Amino acid sequence: MSNQFVPVLALFNTELSAAITASATTAYVKSVTSIPTAPFHIILDAGSSYAELVKVTAVTTATKALTIDRAEGGTTARAHPEDTLVHACEMDARMIHMDGLTVTLTGSSNLNAMFMSITDETTAAAMTAHGYGGGLYILQTVSGIKTGTGRSEALTIVQTVSGDGTSPYMYGAHIHWHNTGNPTIGHLAGLQIDMDNPGSDCDAFTMLDLYRDGANVGSDKDCYIRCATGGSGTPTSIMILQANNGASAGTNFIEQLANVTGPVAAAGTSTGDETYTHKVRCLFGTTTFYLCGVASS
Repeated sequence: MSNQFVPVLALFNTELSAAITASATTAYVKSVTSIPTAPFHIILDAGSSYAELVKVTAVTTATKALTIDRAEGGTTARAHPEDTLVHACEMDARMIHMDGLTVTLTGSSNLNAMFMSITDETTAAAMTAHGYGGGLYILQTVSGIKTGTGRSEALTIVQTVSGDGTSPYMYGAHIHWHNTGNPTIGHLAGLQIDMDNPGSDCDAFTMLDLYRDGANVGSDKDCYIRCATGGSGTPTSIMILQANNGASAGTNFIEQLANVTGPVAAAGTSTGDETYTHKVRCLFGTTTFYLCGVASS
């Protein structure tokens, strides 16, 4: 792995006041002003080929001594001379080797394994040609050849529930948006998915793919997508199909792939016993309407 580190959140910077060997478990620094509370990580000689990630387990402010665990995150323990840069940044430490990050949350609520407080004061195209500022930006280039069910995922969330509670809410991802000061906004969306042309050798192209495998669940809100309105404001439409640049927004508004019973007839023929059932349920106020189409041949 590369030993080049880019400071993300500069929490603490100082220098070694004395040289350390590759096996030393105590390091003395020139300053402990604004030092984070242990445990935390520091980078020795950040930005060089001799950089080493170290975990600080204790700080003695009187002597400016740091008790350290060496060679974290796949780095190598090295001897470092006096005046070596000491950079403490928890974000750097986590980004160096994410597989090494294990967090257990115990106690009361409002606990986070990772928390970022970001103020976006950009006024121009500061990040990309599109001109936006982001709290989390992932740029992934996929070049490895994958076969079978191999896949590439820029962001993966695996949530396993083993505890019990009084009907807790479980969300794989939660987006909560609010404003202060009534700003002028051109377009607001909780989630935008923008996918360019995948090329001519793409077997399936799905903007949003929903899959569920759940049995013995309650009937309350048992659905793929739920649309609900909050305390104020009623949308004009639940869904809008809008053509873009003269292209059609879609051939069908809703297409349900029907279950087929009986032998399937060859094209242009009929066996008389395959059945296709299509049904859409609409609720207007307290009245339920069914839009049904049944075709039998």
